[in-house]
Amino acid sequence: MADIFNEVEQDLRREQMKRLWDRIGIYVIAVAVLVVAITGGWRAYVAWQDSRAAESGDLFVAALKLSEDGDHAAAATALNDLAASSGAGYKLLARFRAATELSLAGDTAGSMAEFDAIAGDGALATVYRDLARIRAAYVALGTGDRAGVDARAAALAEGTGPWRQAAREVTGLAAYAAGDTTVAIQRFEQIVADTTGARDYVEQAEMMLALIRGSGAPAAAEPADAAPAAEEAPVEPFVAPEAFVQPAPVDPAGSPATPAAPAAPPTGAAAPATGEAAPPAGQPQ
Repeated sequence: MADIFNEVEQDLRREQMKRLWDRIGIYVIAVAVLVVAITGGWRAYVAWQDSRAAESGDLFVAALKLSEDGDHAAAATALNDLAASSGAGYKLLARFRAATELSLAGDTAGSMAEFDAIAGDGALATVYRDLARIRAAYVALGTGDRAGVDARAAALAEGTGPWRQAAREVTGLAAYAAGDTTVAIQRFEQIVADTTGARDYVEQAEMMLALIRGSGAPAAAEPADAAPAAEEAPVEPFVAPEAFVQPAPVDPAGSPATPAAPAAPPTGAAAPATGEAAPPAGQPQ
């Protein structure tokens, strides 16, 4: 009797499982197929992304080779094409480098326009947009456009932004090139006083301060009630005074020679007389 009851119970369980499978089996199969499809699709997408990145890398290296060969215009064209077709990573890098290549090719107006376009791209992070402003300011510096330098970098020279030292340097150099040594000194002193900035900027600022002050520029602004100073001759941009370009003489041992001190008079020698010399002892007056 017990065997009969067990068989009946097993038949009932099989019947229940069959009815359950008939009801939800299609969904289980669909979920399994969907998981496999998603996994396969994701793997295919990753492989496509890797392939595209490798292709973009090859195109970027080829553009750099054109630049090394001196064909900066062709390099700029290739980089602009890469920026138009590649993903976000190489796109931004290619845009920056294309603007640089235009500058190297002599197209400063086109270079500044490219950097200004990056600076105005609201889809980019602020740090990249500010970097584009700094790069455009350096290009403007090379053209002698002080107003263009200040328009792009003066605001970045204040505060604690990541590009503040570069902004102070480029605006200081623009002021120095324009003969405005007062503003130039202020900018370079800002760099030196910023203890959290990069050491390279500090060293360059110290060199420029020594150059400006060595050329006779005032160390600080004159007080308001001070007597008017004589008109100062304009400073020729980026020309070091003779004291900075003439090396000190070197002795044969390899160390800088120092001027010889005046020889001391021999011991017992008489000091030169201011009046008539006295006759020696034992001689008649």
